[in-house]
Amino acid sequence: YKPEKFFQYLKIIGEILVRGQATGVFDPSISPDLITRAIFGAIDELALEWVLTKNRRHSLTEAGESLLKILLGGFRTR
Repeated sequence: YKPEKFFQYLKIIGEILVRGQATGVFDPSISPDLITRAIFGAIDELALEWVLTKNRRHSLTEAGESLLKILLGGFRTR
């Protein structure tokens, strides 16, 4: 078993982070590999919670927008 599509997905996230670091949008001291896994983990957990929970407190759109705010606000250079 080789999860090629999964690795491609992670590579896309990593490339976005590297470009953001190169242009000064994201903090260059943060490892793109670690952040890639953290982003995937956060998305995976939100999706899993949404699928498994019948009493949803937030829509998937709300969860995604909140995650985006957290990620961008925490990775931007000041």
